Amino acid sequence: GALIYVMDKLDLYETLWTIGPASAADVALHTGYSERWITELLSHATAAGFCSYDETTHKFKLLTEYAKLLRAPEQEERSLAGMFQFLHGLVSPRPDATIAAVTNGGIGVDYDFGNDTTSVVEAIDRKNRNFFIHNFIPEIIDHVKIPSTTEPLVDMLERGGVNVADIGCGCGMSTIVLAKKFPKCKFFAYESSVKSLKVLQDRVQQHKLDNITLCNVSESKLIDGPEFAFIYSHDLLHDMAYPRSLIKDVHSKLSPTGGCWVIVDVKCKPTLAENLQSPVVTLNYGFSSLLCLSCATSCPNAEGLGTMGFHTSLARQWMTEAGFQYFDELHIKSKQ
Repeated sequence: GALIYVMDKLDLYETLWTIGPASAADVALHTGYSERWITELLSHATAAGFCSYDETTHKFKLLTEYAKLLRAPEQEERSLAGMFQFLHGLVSPRPDATIAAVTNGGIGVDYDFGNDTTSVVEAIDRKNRNFFIHNFIPEIIDHVKIPSTTEPLVDMLERGGVNVADIGCGCGMSTIVLAKKFPKCKFFAYESSVKSLKVLQDRVQQHKLDNITLCNVSESKLIDGPEFAFIYSHDLLHDMAYPRSLIKDVHSKLSPTGGCWVIVDVKCKPTLAENLQSPVVTLNYGFSSLLCLSCATSCPNAEGLGTMGFHTSLARQWMTEAGFQYFDELHIKSKQ
């Protein structure tokens, strides 16, 4: 609903109906809007079934049956555009941030924009909470081996005496679970959201954990700390403006003799046509258009990946360019 409002407010349904079938570049040229953002919004509309997409020409077409509902009331008697504008008030200010990004050069906003700890920050934490508590260790940590030694990661962590970084830890449930499970290790929780760090600080005190150090990366170098034997990142790189900088930074801080970096990110493919085969593609492009792409474009000259942007082949390419010698993909079949 929020993205229907965004598309209506930007006259994108009307534009696509008028000039379509059209590529994202065609629409961007016609409107003067950001092509990267137009691509994401039209991808979501296609995933939702409102548009068709030609993989050969890369052109989108607004389907007639949906045009009757989504075009402006001045154009269509059965238009529901006014209803979705009414619903906008229930989810603002994120749609307004998306509209601003599309029309003002493609620059988005970060996670702390316009929210308090009861909205976006808390929602993400609640979404991930049970996974970290019940599935994180048995589904991920227990299956990882150190590439250079083939030693199980869990054995190294149980032995202790190593430094661990949780980069992009959010409210830190992943850090809390690891710190309690492996008390002989030292954990460094890196996060740029001040509101998330406040929640984590309260949790550290609540659990009386003395092996966690909080690191505000908005105030310091991306990774400022000791050499790490293990680094973990959860749903992070697709949200980052400069993910390649992080990859290079991790490579420089990871122990060359027995270190590993585990990245958990959204399963996606290089093309829209391939992504449309996923049963959750509409949801993912929705998340991207309202939140993830906004974060990923919140700085000038950003990579702008978004939720469906960090696919395996790109990850492998960037890791190789940064100097990593080992890369493997683990498929997680989680109950969460």
